[in-house]
Amino acid sequence: MNTFATSGTDPTLRNLINAVNNAHARRVDFDGALLRHIRISAGVSIAMVAAVIGVSTFTVSLWEKAVRVPQDRFLPRLERLLGVLSETL
Repeated sequence: MNTFATSGTDPTLRNLINAVNNAHARRVDFDGALLRHIRISAGVSIAMVAAVIGVSTFTVSLWEKAVRVPQDRFLPRLERLLGVLSETL
């Protein structure tokens, strides 16, 4: 399991990193609203996330609404796309 560093990180990004860490351990803790905030702050569209991750725009929308949680296999690409870096990458 990957764990992501939070020291020296702004609070919003730290919250996303913590949410991703929790999602690895307990997927129910994933914060879709924070994912949306980080995506928008990064200037990335839902369509771009969907294309890079390999899912539909509808799926990304469900993640952001916390209706669904990304499968573990999608997290590394999502993390790289939004600039959340793993210590072990």
